Amino acid sequence: MRASRQEQTGGAGVSHVKEKFQDINWGPIENTEHDLGVDLFVQVRDERRFDRGALVGVQVKAGDAKYFASPARNEAGEVTGWWYYEPDAEHFDDWVQHGLPHLLVLVTDGPGRTAYWVHVTTDKIARTGMGCKILVSASQRIDWDNFDALMTAATSAKASPDLQGSLYRAGPNAVPPARALRHALLAPRLIAPSAGRTGYDKTLSPEEAIALITGGRTQDLVRYTRKRNIVAGTTSPAVLNRDMVKASETSKDWRWRLFNALRAFALDGDTEPAVRLAAATAAAENVPVERRAAAAVVAATALMDLERWDQAAEVLAGAEARDDLLPVDHGWVLTHRAQVFVEQNDIAQARVLAAEALKTLSRDLDDVTARAIRAAAAAVLLSTSGLDGEGDEQQEYVTSFDTAVSWWRSGEVAAALDSYDDISFDSWSRSADIGAELSEESQERLSGAWLAAYLSGNRAAATWPLTIRLRHELQHQEIGWRDARCDEDTYSGAGTAPTASGAAARRIEAALDALRRHGQHEDLKVAVARLWAVGPAEPIRAALRRSVDQMWRRSTARAHIALLAGGGDLLEPETADKAAHGCLEVLADVPVFRQRVRPTFMEWHFIPKALRTVLPAATDTLHVEALELLLARMKADHPDREADLHALAVNIRSDVAARQRDRVRRAAVAQEGYLSALLLKKLSSEGDTEALVELRSRADAGNHEAVVALGAPVDLGELAARTLIGRDVEQCRRLVADARRGSFAPTAAVRNLLVMNLAFPDLADWDPVIEALFDPLVAPPAKADAVRILTAAIHVPDHIRAQVRQRLTARGPHAIASTPFLSARFGDIAAESFALAVAVGAVDNAWALRQVLTWLRGSAARRRGASEIVMALSARAESPTIQGALVMLTGDSQHQIRSAATAALIRGTAPGAHPEVEQAILAAASEEGCAVPFTVARVLARTEEAWTGRSHVRDLLSSHISARVRGAVADTSAST
Repeated sequence: MRASRQEQTGGAGVSHVKEKFQDINWGPIENTEHDLGVDLFVQVRDERRFDRGALVGVQVKAGDAKYFASPARNEAGEVTGWWYYEPDAEHFDDWVQHGLPHLLVLVTDGPGRTAYWVHVTTDKIARTGMGCKILVSASQRIDWDNFDALMTAATSAKASPDLQGSLYRAGPNAVPPARALRHALLAPRLIAPSAGRTGYDKTLSPEEAIALITGGRTQDLVRYTRKRNIVAGTTSPAVLNRDMVKASETSKDWRWRLFNALRAFALDGDTEPAVRLAAATAAAENVPVERRAAAAVVAATALMDLERWDQAAEVLAGAEARDDLLPVDHGWVLTHRAQVFVEQNDIAQARVLAAEALKTLSRDLDDVTARAIRAAAAAVLLSTSGLDGEGDEQQEYVTSFDTAVSWWRSGEVAAALDSYDDISFDSWSRSADIGAELSEESQERLSGAWLAAYLSGNRAAATWPLTIRLRHELQHQEIGWRDARCDEDTYSGAGTAPTASGAAARRIEAALDALRRHGQHEDLKVAVARLWAVGPAEPIRAALRRSVDQMWRRSTARAHIALLAGGGDLLEPETADKAAHGCLEVLADVPVFRQRVRPTFMEWHFIPKALRTVLPAATDTLHVEALELLLARMKADHPDREADLHALAVNIRSDVAARQRDRVRRAAVAQEGYLSALLLKKLSSEGDTEALVELRSRADAGNHEAVVALGAPVDLGELAARTLIGRDVEQCRRLVADARRGSFAPTAAVRNLLVMNLAFPDLADWDPVIEALFDPLVAPPAKADAVRILTAAIHVPDHIRAQVRQRLTARGPHAIASTPFLSARFGDIAAESFALAVAVGAVDNAWALRQVLTWLRGSAARRRGASEIVMALSARAESPTIQGALVMLTGDSQHQIRSAATAALIRGTAPGAHPEVEQAILAAASEEGCAVPFTVARVLARTEEAWTGRSHVRDLLSSHISARVRGAVADTSAST
């Protein structure tokens, strides 16, 4: 009997397809007994020859020219594929509904056979009316070039696990054995025991104990260790979880060693047990490969948290050395390695590894931890997108973030916030400080969410719960520090040396450093501003020391700048020099910095602001370096950069500039604007008459920048004063006219005219000032500064003081306030108006104190408003009642009120002041924050000698932690 040609070519076609699959290391098995539309079942393996737990069905069509009789062509007439047709839908239905993905393969006839394939899915099938057809692409062959597409098709049918109700099925047996450790670390919900189901009468497996840590349930760990069990034949109870209690680096069961290492890092911040375990596991023979991956990731995470990036890279490379990690573990380690490369400023290599991890993990979407790690790899690719010329895949990356693990993490964070909200609400009900009490449970939940996300490699996702926890921690520790300092001051004479404030300060330092390490520059900016103002300031300096010792990194560069900009004046000279030098190096060669660090901010916009804060603490050497950079950039840079250069120049010491007076003067004269005027002012303050002549000449010509630089309008000539007053009068009248037409534009015309009137009483024109101040249609921003200056001014003409007093008496002390609409939109100036009424005598002492006490009972904003009135009381500080009130207000809870009260006491204190007054001023100057001492220093520098304790206060401030405070004491102009 002779076989048919179709049978012969069909068999050869199947053999050819088998060979092609074997060429890519897949395992084809011929279906010879039950061929009902499936010729082959193929076992799927990845590039590393790991079986991926997937099968694919293959239908081969060969031996008949009709399979290639219906080509599809593009616009150029080129064949792009062939339509395969079936007269009915039966085969197509079978292939689509089968539990395995199916490939249809067309094989050409003859010795040069080629196999083309298509993954049969519903969306690819076209209905013809008589049957169905599908397009087999000419570009899809069974070869390595199409390997990724084949893998995608072959693994597409992997079923996602049913996660509903998983909380009550949790345990180490809920997942395959080789996945248990990874799930305990990344998806603790699936492993950790449910206390509601078992209580705490359970002996925990190592995986369950690990999951309690990463699930933020460390208090439950303690509860499990407290449970005891009566051992048969004895009367003494035994600890139910003895292995967990005794877990150490020498535990017989390796999993308890991993638990011990994780516990040391998560609870005590000790990384060494994890590092030692990873090294020992990598070197050991016959250790399950999943353990090597878990140990390496735990150790690397601990090292990365301490910014020991090179060591983390070594640990991860050690785990990969044998190239035998299971596919998901391989992707896990790759993702962490990618994160390390990002921090080492090697973006190209980071993207290569992250892309490889993403591809590997996309083939195991039935594993929730694979999806979580895949999200981490996508986060690396998204965060670096566009930094090396790539970045078109962003939508794919974003969709990867939506995972079961991310939902659970959100639930943990929500539960923590709910707990914190309960405590805050209770604190509010008891008039206690918000943040004074913390829920350990909520903080642990947040820690667990951070740790599990960090272990997955998703540094971005880990930052969210960490930041929330650190916000809570900072509030709590700052309140604790204040209470501890009160106790320590109270008992300082009793022979004891309490250290509670030191412990709180160290926790604040740790929180600031953690915010920096995770790049949270906005939260860092807010926290540093608060602590700089009210204290403790020392933790800022300590956190800055750590930051300065680190190299510039993309993820932390902006946070480092935020620390410098907020607290750089707290540094010791040597550290300030190092910090300033690092900033100046960046500005000297921005392209090199961009190539190395790939920053997410504009260097010239932010770094000069940081230098402005750091330079007061630096030595003259760095001021010289800053001046050299400034002069070089003034020649080369675009005029649009003037504001940035001005920020750099403002705190360069005048005496340093004067050493190169000729160069500086030439650079300043060659330009105009605020920067040029600033440099001329620095030189003139050091006795450079040529600079002063140039500055006055500009001012006489009506140059506003020169007027501002001169500082004191009395230095102006009469011609310049007359010109400026005329201009300001015109602008004030235009302001009022525009306001009455419902138009408002920001302007300082009222303030400027007021200052000029005070400086040149013979040329003064007061009517436009009075008109603008008392017109309710003029918006608050246009007159707030003028009201404050008028309140504090000493040499106001008597007739003007009387006119203002008369209007405020007739209309009420809030007569300067704007309409309710304008006040709601721009903020009201009721406090400033009342303070002016106090200053001009429109209200008496009793009314003033009553208003202060009323506003002190109000919101924080109203309490700050009270400080305006308190400041105005300086003129009445000789009154025993006012003096006593001011002394008490120097101990107020808000630093703005403490500052205002202290300033009022200093200005109004006469020689031979009461000891209580001097003690209040001394206490204010001794604060461990900077805002109140800075105010004291500025007021002292501007106030004549008046009382005996003044020199003591000056000496105290001269040794203050802040260079800004020290500079304000030394500089009578308080320019810093």
